[in-house]
Amino acid sequence: MHTVASPLFDSAHLVLTITMKFLFLLLLSALSAAVEDKVSTNKYKTSRIIKGINSPPTESEAFPDGRIPSHLQYVISLDQAGYMVPGTGLGEGDPEAAVVLSGGTYYTESSLFGWFNTTYQKISRCYGGDWAFFYDEIREFYGEPVFGGETGYEMFSRLNQGPQKYCPLTFEWNSDFTSATITGYMEEVLHALPDMMARNTIVLKIVLRPYWAWKFGLKEVPDGSQFLEMDAKCCPPKVAKCQGAATLGKPKTQCETISMACGEVKPKDFQQCAMWERQNLGLGLISFPSYYVYPIGDKDGRATGFFPHFKATMESMGFYNVFHGVKQA
Repeated sequence: MHTVASPLFDSAHLVLTITMKFLFLLLLSALSAAVEDKVSTNKYKTSRIIKGINSPPTESEAFPDGRIPSHLQYVISLDQAGYMVPGTGLGEGDPEAAVVLSGGTYYTESSLFGWFNTTYQKISRCYGGDWAFFYDEIREFYGEPVFGGETGYEMFSRLNQGPQKYCPLTFEWNSDFTSATITGYMEEVLHALPDMMARNTIVLKIVLRPYWAWKFGLKEVPDGSQFLEMDAKCCPPKVAKCQGAATLGKPKTQCETISMACGEVKPKDFQQCAMWERQNLGLGLISFPSYYVYPIGDKDGRATGFFPHFKATMESMGFYNVFHGVKQA
């Protein structure tokens, strides 16, 4: 028997169809938002990395005077593979572009009997805008592998897909903030080992080089003549009074930051003038190859004299874009 649907049935069917489509689209939107939240990134030009990445913080309640040491208030470039100074570095490295050295969060812990405090700094490589990666898919340069053939986005995705403990790195600073032991990196590489063993198999450190300790007045040097010779190369003076020892880092002066006090550093002087050295020590004793770290931008978003060579080097290799993670999964 042939039946004819009533207008009421047709109306109900139409409403149901529209409702189902609406719910389906809503579900798709929610799923897309979830994926977006998990991998949300901010991409920008390498030439604008100092403006694109977070501005280096200057204050933290973890410090007695509330102020983060001035020599940490920089965006730094990690020349792991030695591209800016050929013949240095690890030969291969990770596709990490820059780090906000004063970024992340700080906290202090007291020794067993309260005799001294140790300051720790935790920076996430995945989220928060303090750690930037190269974006462009460059795997070879003149037939040689670049960053071991891994792109920045591949490394970023790898970190995000693993346990969240692989994202943050912890810096354990010494008393004058001229050296820090870094944990969190080897735990990912040596994940099959217990955490304590992974942390001590290869010890990572970042160490302020002597010239810059002298320049910021962090260490007294009986004979500073060698640094006076370096001064014209590593901090070509924009202002005469910024020459010499202990002149940088003074708030509200013309010598407050490297960008304000120093002119452009020549590429041939980069190795001698690098601000930090990232050391690798096997079992804490055996020295493995290290690499140099350069300050490329200050707390006010101004480029230092190291930035032009950084930009020229990376763009010559095809790295025109960088990115950082924004939201946590």
